Amino acid sequence: DNHTLADRLLFINNAFAQAAWPNVNLTQINELISCPIDEYCGVKIGCYFMNYKGQGNLEDVLIHICSQNTTFADALQCWRDCFTQNGKSIKQSEYNKQWLQFYARYDCCNKKEATQAAKNCTMHKAFEKGSFDLNNPVLFDLHQFLNLFQ
Repeated sequence: DNHTLADRLLFINNAFAQAAWPNVNLTQINELISCPIDEYCGVKIGCYFMNYKGQGNLEDVLIHICSQNTTFADALQCWRDCFTQNGKSIKQSEYNKQWLQFYARYDCCNKKEATQAAKNCTMHKAFEKGSFDLNNPVLFDLHQFLNLFQ
């Protein structure tokens, strides 16, 4: 995703305007704004965009919060280099998805678990095993946003 924060907020505000909520004007992430529905009630609206340093998406974030050794997943760079050397390319988003699959399958699973990889070597299992550092500073803005709902 190469859109700026301003572009993303404009997209969200336009969507609200099309949904008959022209008074919604989000100007930043990590804040809630009050939006009246009628004279008796209203809602608070906010948004957060998952990215890493303003670019990318969830996969980019996950790659940067891995807590296990990433040797096998990192080896995919050689695979990608081979593509490039042969005049082929792979999108960063596709590479990231493959990288995370390798991380979950090869870096986070032991040999016994790998005998039933479909059951034991998934992203869900990687999260259960603590293979991602949910206290990583990369997630600071997300933590701030979620704390708005306390």
